[in-house]
Amino acid sequence: MGFVAPAAAQAAKGAWEPPAGGRLRPLSRRERRTAAAALLFLAVVLPAVHFHEPWADEAQSWLLARDSSLAELWTEAPRYEGSPPLWHTVLHLAARLGLPYGSMNLLSALLGLAAAILLLRSAPWPFWIRAALPFTFFLSYQYSVVARSYSLLPPLLFGAAALGTSWQEPDAEPNQRSAVRWWLFTLVLCLAAATSVHGLVLSMAVWLPANLAEVRRWKGLTQDRRRHCAAAAAVYAAVLGSLAASAWPAPDATFSARPEVTWNLAATVAAATLADAFTGDWAVSLVLVSWSLPFLKRGGALAVFLLSGLFLLAVAVGVYSNAWHRGLLFLAWLVAMWIAGRRTPITRPALLSLAAVTGIQCCWTLRSVAWDWREPYSGSRQAAAFLDALKVEPGRIHAVGFSSTSLQPYFEANRFGNWSGRRSGAFWDWSARNRIDDPAQLLRSRPAYLVAGYKSAEERERWARLARVAGYSRAKHFDGNLFWRVSVLEPEAFDVYRLAPGAPPAASSALHVADPAAADQLISGFHPVEGGGWRWTARSFSAALGRPSGAEEDGAMLTLRLFIPKKQAERLGAMTLSAAVNGRPLEPRTFHREGRYDYSVFVPGPVLVSNIVLAEFQFDRAVQPEKGDRRELAAIVASLELTAAGGRVEP
Repeated sequence: MGFVAPAAAQAAKGAWEPPAGGRLRPLSRRERRTAAAALLFLAVVLPAVHFHEPWADEAQSWLLARDSSLAELWTEAPRYEGSPPLWHTVLHLAARLGLPYGSMNLLSALLGLAAAILLLRSAPWPFWIRAALPFTFFLSYQYSVVARSYSLLPPLLFGAAALGTSWQEPDAEPNQRSAVRWWLFTLVLCLAAATSVHGLVLSMAVWLPANLAEVRRWKGLTQDRRRHCAAAAAVYAAVLGSLAASAWPAPDATFSARPEVTWNLAATVAAATLADAFTGDWAVSLVLVSWSLPFLKRGGALAVFLLSGLFLLAVAVGVYSNAWHRGLLFLAWLVAMWIAGRRTPITRPALLSLAAVTGIQCCWTLRSVAWDWREPYSGSRQAAAFLDALKVEPGRIHAVGFSSTSLQPYFEANRFGNWSGRRSGAFWDWSARNRIDDPAQLLRSRPAYLVAGYKSAEERERWARLARVAGYSRAKHFDGNLFWRVSVLEPEAFDVYRLAPGAPPAASSALHVADPAAADQLISGFHPVEGGGWRWTARSFSAALGRPSGAEEDGAMLTLRLFIPKKQAERLGAMTLSAAVNGRPLEPRTFHREGRYDYSVFVPGPVLVSNIVLAEFQFDRAVQPEKGDRRELAAIVASLELTAAGGRVEP
């Protein structure tokens, strides 16, 4: 049949069994070493789990699982999360059993332990390398302490490698191989595909070479073995098809902005993936990985690694990419090395590359665990405790920023008055209906407290400006930083603002963007002042304006004075500007050439329901950041204003 079980046989050699007399026998040396390494793994991971504060992505999974039914998790949720629902299903069962929020990270640690035991017992390398590998950064921290769907992949992929495939023992008679193990192999890869889009493509990268090997020896297989192969392939194809269909993004999904695919983007992502997956430097990683390629080719597993890299790169370039996804290439490399090692002894260059990568990543683990012990990974736990102590009615707290999702699991239900989306859950709604970050809501309702979660200095400043314009003062700051390998990747911190008594401070209805007094009203997308009187804008930008007298009845004219330089027009061509006031879309306008323009548009009175209104602008294109200038550049703006329309009615 195209399937063997060398790993299982190897593991069984030292398996514990009670002797015939019923008395327990002493553990063998192999078993003692394995147990010691596993206990050391837990000694590293469990304290880190205790100190770790889950961040927004971890919280989102728990909230979605807690606040959804199984039917919703397998039908609606994947279309908005962009991921198959196996991890959410596991968390759903944990929540239904009454387990606390922290059990999610303990589950992740246990999955890491399962992967470590598989490595220790079954991987075809010397014990010293098997004992060190569980302590590499991704296996002991990123996919064991941090609880994400990727935590499922190490035990599943290692399980597939341990089961063994047809090319691992070419001398074995194909028709004597176990059909049961072939089906187990298929099942494990189906489960891996159900973890995430990345798990799906890695599952394919392992499954395709295994089945191609069966096709090559098809004539030598019996009819019974052929039926098993064909049936398993049909089941696998059906599962992958259904998973892909279930996770296909809904028309109004906003979880991922697909980038413009270019060769430069592909090269940049490939270099970053090589660097983060192995050593931190793409050139060093390339050299070390290349040492293992002859071994992978001799062991018949080169296709597994190359397909894994190609598929992961395609997802990263065409769909989305983040730093934590890059470690999956390291997992794919280990699986390929494992498969090759079952067919041929590992070569010295391959072993050296494995040892070098392991040594570097163990240092990353030490840095990451030490950080999690000393510093808050997320400020969510402390911020949630502060809000809970306030004893404020839930509707009187307003929260903005996706980071604020990480506060919600510390409460039994949604705590924020402005959170509403699909159904009544406390999770973030990745649909176009989500208005959580709409500043107009804050300006209209002015709740008692504002929680601003941020992941960049720019995002923090945006919410700080909006808070000042709306009449809030900062009451408390809660720091948090996502640590990646050897340094902070991005903050996950929170500012809590308290509403000042009385009316909000006056806001000007006419802004000259270079005027320092106008700075607080420029909410987002404006670059620093240049030339003494103007600013470049990003593709999207916004400002808060005071409502002129009488505008709530007669409406108002919104006017933006801008300039499109000749070079910008030549590079981008025609540019269309659209606008919205308090979320109400306004008439767009297209600029076909360089020059000075006044974009003027009527705003109906019913839209101007608050003393301060939010004007949002967006061009359909902009010059993207470059090496010489890291800004996104759309147009030059001098001023904007809102003037009473004087009796004009909406057309």
